This record gives sequence, structure tokens and C-alpha cells, in this order.
Amino acid sequence: MTWDEVTGLLHGADWKGMKAGLTRIRELLSLLGNPERGLRFVHIAGTNGKGSAAAMLSCMLTLAGYRTGRYISPHLMSMNERFSVDGEEISDDFLIELAGRVRLAAEQMDEKPSNFELLTAISFLYFAASRCDVVVLEVGLGGRLDATNVIETPLVSLIMNIGLEHTKELGDTLAQIAFEKGGIIKQDGDVVLYHQSEDVMRTIGEICKERKASLTVTKPSLLTLTDQGTLDDDTGKAPLQVFSYRERHDVRLSLLGAHQIRNAAVVLDTISLLTGRHGFHIPEEAVRKGLSLVKWPGRFQVLSRHPLFLLDGAHNPNGTQALADCVRQYLSGRRLILLMGVMADKDYGEMLDIMASVCMDPDNRITVSRFLAQAPDESRALSTKELKRAIGERFPESMVEACESVQAGMERALALAREDAGTAVLAFGSLYQAGEILELSTSGIIDKENGNT
Repeated sequence: MTWDEVTGLLHGADWKGMKAGLTRIRELLSLLGNPERGLRFVHIAGTNGKGSAAAMLSCMLTLAGYRTGRYISPHLMSMNERFSVDGEEISDDFLIELAGRVRLAAEQMDEKPSNFELLTAISFLYFAASRCDVVVLEVGLGGRLDATNVIETPLVSLIMNIGLEHTKELGDTLAQIAFEKGGIIKQDGDVVLYHQSEDVMRTIGEICKERKASLTVTKPSLLTLTDQGTLDDDTGKAPLQVFSYRERHDVRLSLLGAHQIRNAAVVLDTISLLTGRHGFHIPEEAVRKGLSLVKWPGRFQVLSRHPLFLLDGAHNPNGTQALADCVRQYLSGRRLILLMGVMADKDYGEMLDIMASVCMDPDNRITVSRFLAQAPDESRALSTKELKRAIGERFPESMVEACESVQAGMERALALAREDAGTAVLAFGSLYQAGEILELSTSGIIDKENGNT
């Protein structure tokens, strides 16, 4: 296969419009020799926080000496990001080879698999061939009928923060969505749950009781933030949060925001289960170093310091609320230029309401000088015209501008910020936009000189 054939194959059969279920992935894996059966997994579901938890946990396990696979979705810049072992992405050649094997198997099937089912099959082949000791496996959509749920009982199932998203597929109440995401819980398994709404916790608790699974719920009352870190450090060092949780004190975390501390609590409780019940040897040094070194691009990420340019992939109300809390926490007293691109099928109205509530509140001492609307290079993207209209309903129309592309918006935002010292740029709204901005940032659009990072 060629690279173009690989991308064509893996982007060809979309899950939308296909009947949900595990029949296709089971048949596909059977034709491939069931590579998943020789692997041990930590399985992660949720609306927000899955990727952060996967990144933290993978980093710790690798530092502890375990050969650790990680499967994520979506990717930001390259499909290779979805498959990694010990932090190293799959090579182009190996991805082409495995995609060829999966294509041959898929051609034998009467009902062709979706793109995500093909990707999931590739991941199992890759991790089996790489002789992984453990695989951190992120759910694609929902949980119960997600292709990743073909695995047998994992070491631990993690249920992260749950919000209203993909309501057409998963249900229009938190309880319904929790039921779908809780579908990854297996008989007699171990479960760690992010402490959240009563509807979610009750639903997950009922599933655990029915399946005789052991449930650990994180305890926010035992979580204390002692240092939130700062964005104004010109030493070049990455900002770190410092927190305590349960018996651990002065833990340093490289991901910013109170929500990341709560995500870390889920991971720390998972580590306790892996060491206490499953015989893993994970030194405390690996736990602490993993949290202090973990990287997760596009999540309140500092791309530049002069001017300050922040990138966040918040693309739903839950994620936007976490971002708004970060804005309040780290950007009080600042002038801001907001840069937004969003998919048309997202609840962008509520996302904008959340951002307006923090940015237009005089108590937060934030001044938005410009709000730039743009459309990521993706067929599902909301048009710039429609986004500009929606922004203008919540922010003064005089500050709203339309940009013809993500690159044009980025260049405009940087030019405005450089004219007004102290102004920060914040881009949010879509992981597709985040991927484009990250790619542009590596091509030289953001000047790396003069202390920029």
C-alpha cells in the first residue's frame, strides 16, 4: 500500500450512518487472529479528560519500566499520533504494513467495517507486535458499542467527566450517556470514576453493582491545590501546578487547570489499583516524574510567550467550562484576543455563552479587544459567517471579525497582539483547529525567538 491508500482506507468508511455494534470489529479481529487477546488494558471512557488521563498514565507506566502502548482519538496533526509505544508514534512504514493486513481482512467481510473499527484493529496488531506489557486504550465514542469495547475485562476501567455530547447517538440525558459510557465496565472488573453529577455517579454505581465490579470514586475533599503555576515565568521553564491528593503531597503536574488536577486524581487512584490488586511495581518516583513531565498538546498549551499565545482544543460545553475556569484562574487582568473555529454539529451557542460569562464579567478584570471567527479546513466546520453572527449575539459586534482561514486568523491575532504589549491570544473551539494551529506553529508563523516557546 501507499500512504495515500492508507489515508484513503482509514478515512473512507465513516461511522455515521452505520449500525452501531461490535459484530463487525469482532469478525475483523477474528480474521486477524484476535491480536487483542494477548494484551492487558486500562480502558478509558468519558466526555472530557480521556486523553489527559491516558497521557498521564502512559507516562508513569513507561517510567516504571513497562512497555506501554497508547491508543487515542482523534489525532491533531498526523494519524500516527493515534498509535504509540512508550511515547514513540508508529512509523509510516509499519502503519502502511498493518493497514495492508487489515484491508485484506476487511475485504473478506460482507459488511465493511467503519474507519474507527479499522483503526482499532490496526492498534491491536501494533501493540501485539510491539509486545506491550500494558495498553492504555481510549474509547472513541460512547463505550458500550464502541469498537474498543471488544476487549475482555481490562485491568481497570476509567470513567472520566461526562457531559451532554453526541446526544443523537448516546442519549439526551446525563444518565443515558453515563449508561453508554459505563458499558465498558466488565463483570468483576475494577472501576475508577471521576467524581461528578449525582445522575452519572448513580448510573455508574448501578452498573458496577449489577456486574459485581469494584468501584472507586475520586474524593475532591482530599484534593488540595497549593500552587497553580504562572504563565508569566520568562525562565523558559514549563509552568507546573502543585497539589496534594490522599496520602500524596507536593505533587507537580505539567498540565494546567483545576480540571487537570481532578483528572490526575483519577489516574492516581488507578495507580493504587494497579499496584495493590494487579501486582504492578510502579515506584513513587515514576508516578511523580510522570505527572511533572507529561505532555498533552492542544490543552491550554502555551505556544508562545511574546506575545502569549494559548491553544485549547475545547470543543463542547464541558471542555469550554474547564477552559473558562482556566481563563479566570490564569488570565485575570489581561487583555485578550479570542480566536475561534468550531464544528457545525457542536453546541457552539452554549460554548459562547460560557466564554461570555467569564470574559464579560467585570469581576474577572478581563478585556476582550477582538474576537476572530474562522472555519477550520474540515467539511463539518461551521461557516465563518454563521460563527461571526453567533459571536455578535454575545459580544459587542464592533470587536468581532471574520477571517478567511485558520492561518489568516492566526496571523491577524498575532499582529494585533504585537501592537498591544501585554495582550494574550487564546484559540479554542475545535481539535481540528488545534491541529491546524499546531502545524502552522511548527512552520514558523509563531516566531520562536525572543523567549518564545
